[in-house]
Amino acid sequence: MDLCGVEAAVDTLRMLGDAVDIAEVGTPMLLKFGLDAVRRVRAAFPALTLLADAKIIDAGELEAALAFDAGADIVTVMGTTNESTIRGVIDCARGRGKKSFIDTMCVEPIEEACGRYAAWGADYICIHNATDLLDIDATLALAKRALTAIEPERLVIAGGVNERTAHKLQAYAPGIVVVGSAIAKSADPRATALRLRDLAAGSGI
Repeated sequence: MDLCGVEAAVDTLRMLGDAVDIAEVGTPMLLKFGLDAVRRVRAAFPALTLLADAKIIDAGELEAALAFDAGADIVTVMGTTNESTIRGVIDCARGRGKKSFIDTMCVEPIEEACGRYAAWGADYICIHNATDLLDIDATLALAKRALTAIEPERLVIAGGVNERTAHKLQAYAPGIVVVGSAIAKSADPRATALRLRDLAAGSGI
């Protein structure tokens, strides 16, 4: 959920029901509404797993704590930042029974970085296809390399996933697949989400 208002996001989540496992309060929404967006979604859905895409790059423990206190279950940190910041997010998440999520955009060599993040205790490591690029094939090439260093359950693939591309994820068996506009802009978000789940799992072809 990136470009809509918070109430529109809540309405979409009500339509989706159990078709999604995690709801993401995206970076644009956080920039526009602040952590109040996380609080309002949490208030509407007390049991929902909620990810705050804070893209932390400094003050890791402090900023992660703010997001977790607002109601997030998972918080993102940029892999391009320093080790202390990343470890701060990981330690904060672990101490609160929450999850850390490392965004590897612009990180190379990806194998070495993923190995480090896993050794530090990162819960999820995301191969992120930027909105400004949306090159899913390049992302999957990175995912293949990442899987030489981490388990598939820890792998996240994000960016450019839709009904035309979701089948390409089957060989990678990622723990999480992030889908944004393909669901948010759909005339029937629930049907689209269910179809995407089937395609990514290989049962919808």
